[in-house]
Amino acid sequence: MAIVYLPTAELPALSLHDAFLPVLVPSSPKLECDNTVIRQAAEDDWDLLGISTTSTLQLDGGNSSVIDSESITDIKPLRVYELLSSIGDEPKKYNPSHKQLAEKIKSVNAVTLYVPASLVLLYH
Repeated sequence: MAIVYLPTAELPALSLHDAFLPVLVPSSPKLECDNTVIRQAAEDDWDLLGISTTSTLQLDGGNSSVIDSESITDIKPLRVYELLSSIGDEPKKYNPSHKQLAEKIKSVNAVTLYVPASLVLLYH
């Protein structure tokens, strides 16, 4: 699971994870920004990262993908347990066509090498 703090000045390069938790970082009191503006910036950043909704943990069950860090204490422990225990439970889908495709690629590469080698030997 990756915890992604938003908004950010520069979008992070995210590696592959089973789940992502986008968290809204509270603004500094010195900035005096409206919370809705900061939330919208965080949601825009999250959209730009292109993480699927199936990989995004929805702890609060709200409309936003990004959870407010100040509201984390309001989430029921059972909800957190259920979400966290479900990470990685999805069985990996085995697609037999991947192996067939790999075999086809290997045979194409073999033919590609065989033909030029045959032509060189034939005309040499």
